[in-house]
Amino acid sequence: MSTHQSLGYRPALDGLRAVAVIAVLCFHGGFGWASGGYLGVSTFFTLSGFLITYLLVSETRATGRVAIGQFYARRVRRLMPASVLTLSAVVVMSRLGAFGDVSNLRRDVVGAALQLGNWAQLTSGRSYADLFKTGVSPVEHYWSLAIEEQFYLLWPLVIAGLARVGRSTRTQTVVALFVAFGLAAPWISAVWGTNAAYLSTPARLSEILAGAVLALLVRSRGLEQLPKWLSHTGPLALAAVLTLFVVTPSGRGWAYSGGLALFAVLSAVVVGAALVEGPLRSALEFKGLVKLGTLSYGIYLLHWPIFLVFDEQWPTASPYPMFVAKCMVTLALAAVMNQVVERPIRFGQNLERNVWLSLGALVVVIALAAVALPGASPGFGAVPDTKRKAAEFTPANSALGPVANADGQLLRPLRVMVVGDSTGEVFARALIEWAAENPSRMRVQSYALGGCGIVKGGRFDGLADLTRTECDQTMHHELPRLYGDALPDIVLISITVADTWARRWNEGPLLEPTDPSFRKRITNDYPVFFNTAIDADVPKIVWLRPPVAKSISGTPDPSFVNGSQAFIETEVRSIANRHPERVEVLDYRRWFEAEGIGDKPALRPDGIHLIRPEADRVSAEFLVPELMTLVGVG
Repeated sequence: MSTHQSLGYRPALDGLRAVAVIAVLCFHGGFGWASGGYLGVSTFFTLSGFLITYLLVSETRATGRVAIGQFYARRVRRLMPASVLTLSAVVVMSRLGAFGDVSNLRRDVVGAALQLGNWAQLTSGRSYADLFKTGVSPVEHYWSLAIEEQFYLLWPLVIAGLARVGRSTRTQTVVALFVAFGLAAPWISAVWGTNAAYLSTPARLSEILAGAVLALLVRSRGLEQLPKWLSHTGPLALAAVLTLFVVTPSGRGWAYSGGLALFAVLSAVVVGAALVEGPLRSALEFKGLVKLGTLSYGIYLLHWPIFLVFDEQWPTASPYPMFVAKCMVTLALAAVMNQVVERPIRFGQNLERNVWLSLGALVVVIALAAVALPGASPGFGAVPDTKRKAAEFTPANSALGPVANADGQLLRPLRVMVVGDSTGEVFARALIEWAAENPSRMRVQSYALGGCGIVKGGRFDGLADLTRTECDQTMHHELPRLYGDALPDIVLISITVADTWARRWNEGPLLEPTDPSFRKRITNDYPVFFNTAIDADVPKIVWLRPPVAKSISGTPDPSFVNGSQAFIETEVRSIANRHPERVEVLDYRRWFEAEGIGDKPALRPDGIHLIRPEADRVSAEFLVPELMTLVGVG
């Protein structure tokens, strides 16, 4: 076996980078046929694990040690300049008016700069499945960079320690780590939910370790001694990877349940095959792919904020021309950044100075983010305090008279209490602003909360985990008390998907809303909620029939396909039939469809929430007249 084990430059690996980044771009383009394109990030993980581990092991073979300081310095020069420049651009664009709907851009940018982006996202309550919803962060994609850097903060220390043991023991140890973290991922999914299984560092380490195992095997065997069967299995493995890019669902399924370790094995086979002469290596060495691969890091950094800015500026543009324009701008800026910033700092003179310049720039961008970017915002229901106070109604000390006389003339302001999930927040905000302009006609108070429905308890595996206790407290404890104090004329319920999200109770299995035990909770909790309002003498309890929620690609939310929404509607209509004078079903869905709102993605960019001007129009043209009619105002 040859003693020379330098990996050298392998253009096929850059070609593989290009394939992975194209998959990510198509997924972020919102195309339904690329629903699994996010798996390209997993391929990046495995490829990165292979390259870094191979270099570290080669260093220990050549020198007997790992130069930890030099390793970190190389990582700083390689990754930080482009990252800091991108974050700086995000700060500038935010100050110019972009990304105004992001709930806490300051936290997101600081988390990304500190390589903690995955934990910032995980603790925010957001899910990666919410990527296409309104208010998504322009640095959402930094979660994957954070996982890699957290791993590589410790990995050279591990390799340095393993240099003291035999080659076989070292390989067995890394294989054991791969297996251990691979098994940990489904356990994390079962205990902490699919969001943790996708975003937490321990759940994703097996994908990087798969590359590390490959590196040890290749380094031990020798590049020239790699098995020839790789040249035949490589194309099949890549075909399988590409197929999974297309058929894997977005936001759910095996990739969110701890199955990515197996996909990493498939990626490792592709990486190994790219090292062996054969059809796969030849295909991946296509010059266009290789060039794209050399820019893949900058493309990955820049594309997401660019995509968001384009979507904000041209929300009604045709998707495919818009996607081409986004990619062209991304590619052009990535090429400029590579030549002007990345390469000079990475390979230029006075490398030590470049490290300190990069670290100094990082400190500056963190300081700018802390000073210049907005902190937490109240979400979909954000409304100025002056308008909120102008629209609210005070507790009543005695029974109120009728809202209207027999001729349909308004006698006093209609008192409306809005409850529900984030769609309830959207309508509450619009109604509050309308009422603030018309205080003699209507007063409004909102108790809507993102992710909040009527079904009690349990734990979601995504967005609303952090609000479950607050939701139950509001819906089932606070509201019954408020009914008697506030004396609302109408309780308006707007819930779209919160009561049809999969949920687990008492650390049990994750239940879909089609499960009989889940449906039993619906048939138990819905009547209790309505009866509580009826017993408190609320004159009208109005349930807003939700329009079909869709993904950004236009696919209906599963709850509108699997019968879950229909089941809830049947339950509500049954309650309304038992209490026809008190409970009303307001058919917002029919009006919504007649107006063609669902056919205009620009009015509902995330497929669920109306943009502010449209929510204002819907409230003024539909909700206010319908609510007034219900209480006899002509």
